[in-house]
Amino acid sequence: MEIVLQNVGKQFKNGTRALDHVTFTVTQGEFVSVIGPSGAGKTTLFRILNGVETPGGTGLSFLMAATYRPCPEPPGRM
Repeated sequence: MEIVLQNVGKQFKNGTRALDHVTFTVTQGEFVSVIGPSGAGKTTLFRILNGVETPGGTGLSFLMAATYRPCPEPPGRM
């Protein structure tokens, strides 16, 4: 799975801009930390990622790649 944000922003009805032109990609197996001061938009970013808030901007994608994992061979008869 890959998470892709391209030019994502969020402005609330009161005019507060929580995110502005956020762009990054997280590939499967990567560990990512989001750090910043209070009010920087960290919670808003995670609310967009989990679908609680709607993003503005170009887009948000969750790219899923099918992984083929063959079933293990059954034990042979003796």
